[in-house]
Amino acid sequence: MLFTLSELIKLISANIKRRVKDPRYEALAASDQVDVRIGGRNLSYRVVTEPLSLFTGDEESLPEYAILLGPVEAIQLTISRDISAKLWIFAGDANFPGSVWEGEADLQQAFFLGRVDFTGSSFAKAVDFGSCRFYDDARFEETEFHDDARFTSAKFYREAGFGLGFFSAGAYFKDVAFTGATDFSNAHMDGSTHFSAAVFSESTMFTGVRFADSVNFNGINALSDMNFSQCEFNKDVSFSWYKFGEEVLFSGSRFSSLVIFNDGFFSGKCSFGDVSFDDAVTISVSDFREHLDFTGAVFNENAYLV
Repeated sequence: MLFTLSELIKLISANIKRRVKDPRYEALAASDQVDVRIGGRNLSYRVVTEPLSLFTGDEESLPEYAILLGPVEAIQLTISRDISAKLWIFAGDANFPGSVWEGEADLQQAFFLGRVDFTGSSFAKAVDFGSCRFYDDARFEETEFHDDARFTSAKFYREAGFGLGFFSAGAYFKDVAFTGATDFSNAHMDGSTHFSAAVFSESTMFTGVRFADSVNFNGINALSDMNFSQCEFNKDVSFSWYKFGEEVLFSGSRFSSLVIFNDGFFSGKCSFGDVSFDDAVTISVSDFREHLDFTGAVFNENAYLV
């Protein structure tokens, strides 16, 4: 059997929601292997009907490419092996709440067609979700990343939740597309944080986030409101070439080091009310349609507003 990637995703997505299965889906489920055309190549995918076995260590070796039919129920599971799951297709929900990942996890370019739940999970080593596609809600609340966490160029088509997450090393969200509501409230970012060129299409919350290291929001495009209230920025912060489409709030936040807002665009109100700037700050606004509010803000070093 040969599918294009788009054909396969449409087939699986349509049949996840139906009780009566399409004959082509039944044929897929009965197959051990199918070919999928991706990027001009035909890749041989193993069809896995009991996907949990790939994570429990019951299987001696992992398939290079896999279609995981049915949900993965890995609640509080300890995964001791390294996981290489590039281009895997998770056809059902991927439930990993409270799971412990002791090895490295490489899930680059994986397709998550159902809901994803890593709530309260722990990654001891580096994890890479680069260029993944999350077609349904993705939950990473209270997840602990003890090494680099990479989501570069990922796409979240529904809600994305990282509230109360703990990032002890680098957090890489460069070029990520957040299509649904996004929430990083009260997360701890202890390593350098990178959101350059990220797109936020719906309401986004960074309320109460602690940024212990440098922060890069260069080139972000926020199409809806963003909330950075009550944040702690302990190292340099850069928001060059930014676009804020609606209201953006920094109320009550503290910037302990250099702050640069360079060549930006505000379509709605921007509030720096009661913000503390402990070091130099430069705010260069290319265009703003409403107003910047600095009521109660404290400037302890040089401030440049141009």
